Amino acid sequence: MKRGRTDKASNLSIDELIRRYQAGEPCTALALEAGVSTTKIYSALRQAGVSIRPRGGDRAPSVRAN
Repeated sequence: MKRGRTDKASNLSIDELIRRYQAGEPCTALALEAGVSTTKIYSALRQAGVSIRPRGGDRAPSVRAN
């Protein structure tokens, strides 16, 4: 995926992927829409210098019932 252009295997530009990923959209949803694997999305984001979120996102700590 090239900056500002769409990849042959994708219908989303890297700029759009970055914007949506940084807005909180899951990588799996981006990959599904782009028609590529999540691995390819993560690779493109890393190559663009984007920090990858931890799996599961920012979740509140769970509360255990007594």
